[in-house]
Amino acid sequence: MLINLKELSTPQLKAIRQVLVGGSLATADSSEVKRLRKENAQLKKIEQRRSVIAEIGLDLDDDRNYWLGLDDSTFKFVVGKMAELQKEVALSERTFNSIKVPALTSTINLDPVVIVREGLRNRRNGHSD
Repeated sequence: MLINLKELSTPQLKAIRQVLVGGSLATADSSEVKRLRKENAQLKKIEQRRSVIAEIGLDLDDDRNYWLGLDDSTFKFVVGKMAELQKEVALSERTFNSIKVPALTSTINLDPVVIVREGLRNRRNGHSD
């Protein structure tokens, strides 16, 4: 879209000039630009990591500083290990639930008084059991 500046009124030209000068002054403040870029990068990082952490059943907001403090390779390693552990736990739970364990009861009388009496009787009778 082309604008013919000759057709604009003086107040319109002054308004355009003010926007252009104000915009260039705003970008001239490099510390503000750096802060905004850093904040934008942080927000992108949060959104990327939020979905990855949600896949392993955690909420990023619970330990936000920890998750955002990890560099990318450490983050991938930790999340990968947690995902592996989660799979192993699920497999072991399925395996555990499928094992049939027999009742641990005995038909033998394990009364200590009876056992001692039998031992003394055998001893008197000359048995060496």
